[in-house]
Amino acid sequence: MKFLQNIDRPLFYSIIWLSIFWLIMIWSVSIYESYLLTSKLVWTGLIDEISNSFYLKRAFFNLLIALPVFLIWIAVPYKFWRKMAMPIFFGSLILLIILFIPWLTNDYWSARSWLNIPWLPSIQPSEIMKLWLILYFTLWIESKTNKIATLKEWFFPFAFLIWMIILLIWLQPDFWAVLVISFIAWAMFFVWWWNLWHIFWAWIIWILAAMPIIMTHEYIYKRFLAFWDPQFDIWWSWYQILQALMTIWSWWFWWVWFWQSVQKFWYLPEVQWDTIFAIISEELWFVRVVIFVFVFLFIWWRGLMIANKAKDKFWMLLAVWITSWIVFQAFINISVNLAIMPLTWITLPFVSNGGSSLIMMSLAAGILLAVSREVKR
Repeated sequence: MKFLQNIDRPLFYSIIWLSIFWLIMIWSVSIYESYLLTSKLVWTGLIDEISNSFYLKRAFFNLLIALPVFLIWIAVPYKFWRKMAMPIFFGSLILLIILFIPWLTNDYWSARSWLNIPWLPSIQPSEIMKLWLILYFTLWIESKTNKIATLKEWFFPFAFLIWMIILLIWLQPDFWAVLVISFIAWAMFFVWWWNLWHIFWAWIIWILAAMPIIMTHEYIYKRFLAFWDPQFDIWWSWYQILQALMTIWSWWFWWVWFWQSVQKFWYLPEVQWDTIFAIISEELWFVRVVIFVFVFLFIWWRGLMIANKAKDKFWMLLAVWITSWIVFQAFINISVNLAIMPLTWITLPFVSNGGSSLIMMSLAAGILLAVSREVKR
């Protein structure tokens, strides 16, 4: 394949390794969750037999979609992103608005975040928006180069568009997607025009707007309060954090190996999503997990190296912001598992189960490698 000849090969192999590693870990961590889910489906008559590989099959299907997307996006020519950034961004906005049509959405707990369009897999528009937000604002900021220091021409339009997106996601409500998108916006602002006064007021406005949302949604404020005071919600939020910590450090006492985790048998809930890092620590031991974390640091280093060598402003900004998104999301997920941050529903990039997340991360990585190809040319 000629389009793979000039790409950043270390970065390419890191992404492929993470994808294979993800499939192997889903195979291990999800056996009990698969058993519970298929037992319920058998009981309701929707399927005929119980299976331990339900999530593995779904993960394999998602990988069959994500891998071609990853390779195709590496090959996409340079001009495509400039032409399509705006229409695809507004298409993503429309998907966020469609979430408010009741018969097209799927609720998970108290959040209406998934589209159920007939004959199509379930889609999470907030995951789609993360990437297209980066693409659109890269193009938009590049066009505002001479006006970047002004409040009227730069800060207020930028803040208005960001808040419009955040409001649509908050109303679902999906607070954790808002957290990631807010960081992406902050990274855009900081990298291109790091006016500390503007950044200060942006965060003050964000905090003031976030407080009413947090306090009016029980599942959000319980997680924040349980982080500061474990007695507040000891039977759910703090229980999950405590179980994650026990899982991470249990390797020191039990020395279990791959497939031998005890905590995945419902002692630690949601193991294939939020807390997969904890099960990885239990089954692979902490030293190997440190190597796993270094893979994300390596992706961060390669991404910044690509951005540093880019002569085109558009490519430079795109590389910095895609890299920042991937690494920041990984940092949040790992911090939650280590009880450094409150419990969230933010996936570990390329590792947690989730079709929308995997496909959009693969797409983002494909674009980053496309940037590396242009840099070498």
